[in-house]
Amino acid sequence: MVNYNHIKYFHDALRLGSLTASAKANRVSLSAVSQAIAALEETLGTALLVHGKNRLIPTPQGRLLREKCVNVFAAVEKLFVEIREVTDGDAGQIRLAASHSLFNSVLPRFLHNYQRNHPKIDLSFFVGDGVKVRDLISSREIDVGLVVETRSGDKPTPGTLHSGSFVFVARAKDKREHYENLILGDKGVEVIGIREQLRKAKGGPYKRLIPTQSWEVIASLAATGLGIGYVPDFLAVENKELKVLESTLETSHYDIILHATEVVEYSRSMSGFVENFTDFCKKM
Repeated sequence: MVNYNHIKYFHDALRLGSLTASAKANRVSLSAVSQAIAALEETLGTALLVHGKNRLIPTPQGRLLREKCVNVFAAVEKLFVEIREVTDGDAGQIRLAASHSLFNSVLPRFLHNYQRNHPKIDLSFFVGDGVKVRDLISSREIDVGLVVETRSGDKPTPGTLHSGSFVFVARAKDKREHYENLILGDKGVEVIGIREQLRKAKGGPYKRLIPTQSWEVIASLAATGLGIGYVPDFLAVENKELKVLESTLETSHYDIILHATEVVEYSRSMSGFVENFTDFCKKM
């Protein structure tokens, strides 16, 4: 009989790129992973992996097993969720991933109220950019992921829970009418648009553009009075250290997008979590 853990060790070795990484992810020894995959190959009567230079290469049988692993994990996860909810009622576990910007702005207030109303729900959090969140969903390490994406067209992206705009912000107590520094991201659709407008205006009122990789850092720097920051509006909401400025420049729009595994479809706790956050977004 095939051992479930052996399948998981095999899947994680391919997903993470090495037996060592699989062992670390599953908190077992390297030899345990190596022996598990060998046992799996013996049970199935075929080789599953070839050790290439600095990487693992699945055989045709290994590729097939990796593809089917997702269905196996989903079935086991669904079974565990259903058993927990039958046993504990309004209980369960929610693994949430989101960007730093969301965890530093809108999510704390929502999560505080949600946990207070659902004390039996165990929450765990992962932080990462959009690529990382989607990878965590794909590997089923999380159940729900929230990412912020700058909109490139007029219509919201599929899966959007909330849409907003980028705004220019400055220190709330600042009385200046003119600023020499504009602090903005170092890349992205929203940055390209602003740079192009400033190029046509020959720089506009700003003597210096200060590129910064993080929206949260931009907001923090603007709050110190270093200059004007260009950030999504949710970073300025309820931030008493910042004020939103009017501007003649055309600003970009963003979408907060939900990514989730199919567990949300049959788990009362997770579907309820998504519904609660959707309602919360409507009031933003």
